Amino acid sequence: MKIQKTTLLLVVVIMSLFLSCRIYKREPFNYLGSEKTKELDFFVKLFKDRVFFKCLNYGYGNDLYFNVTTLMASKDLFNSSDSENFLDKKLIDSLAKRLILNLPPPSVHVEDLKTISDKNFIVSTALSYYESKELDSIAKSEYKKKIKENKKLGF
Repeated sequence: MKIQKTTLLLVVVIMSLFLSCRIYKREPFNYLGSEKTKELDFFVKLFKDRVFFKCLNYGYGNDLYFNVTTLMASKDLFNSSDSENFLDKKLIDSLAKRLILNLPPPSVHVEDLKTISDKNFIVSTALSYYESKELDSIAKSEYKKKIKENKKLGF
């Protein structure tokens, strides 16, 4: 009887480990615009890119953001697309604004707090949000809305 309990316990532990240690599955990398990029993936990436850049805009302010993106525009296409017309710009704006304006004060040890008084983890926070399941879910939900609207319009 003791062997059966031990065997049962071992099976339960192994199954628990197997089920709980699933690898977080991500889509394989594809260059933007490649033939392998699905419409959903393209839309989600476009949506998330816009949220990311809007976070930078709120984090650094209009002047610095404009100067940096103007310099970058000499080499970068910024994921521009006709699909931008379908993006909910108010939603993107509110997500970015909420994220950046609710940043807690940085918790780093420095000798003089004045050296970090106007600083925070803007890029790190924006990148973390870009990779979050929350933003993935919002972007996919927006894609579904876009598909429904297109069907109503006969596209």
